[in-house]
Amino acid sequence: MVAVTNTIGRFWAIAVALVVFFVLWAVLAAKPWVSSGTPADPRLTALQAQEQKTQNRALAAQQTLNKRWAAYRSALTRQKSSLTPQQQAQLATAPAGPSVIVKVTGAAPVTQSTSSRPALVLPTVPGTSPSVTQSQAASTGQGGSQGG
Repeated sequence: MVAVTNTIGRFWAIAVALVVFFVLWAVLAAKPWVSSGTPADPRLTALQAQEQKTQNRALAAQQTLNKRWAAYRSALTRQKSSLTPQQQAQLATAPAGPSVIVKVTGAAPVTQSTSSRPALVLPTVPGTSPSVTQSQAASTGQGGSQGG
């Protein structure tokens, strides 16, 4: 038996305890109780099948796009080669973008908005001010928009 006061004995006890701890951790992390022959989750299987289908569709779309792009480039090359020297000169001096002219007409500035006007005007009660009537209607819950 190792004495607790012995420094070397204490060191070896801690070292052995750490080794046992990490070996036990590795064994439990491997999950030996789970057999590899169990079927996978059907949702996971469906998700993997969906992902495979999506990848196949993306690959087919990319191939179609590459074919169309190659056809476009060859048609463009044929078209450029069939141009006359005068047309080629016009094409070289033409602006790169579309020649669209945008003209902004001067509209009258907005000075009054109809959305800032109150939608409902409460009727006034004779002998009281309108602000008192509105505050009383709000405090009693008898505003004009609630239907009484």
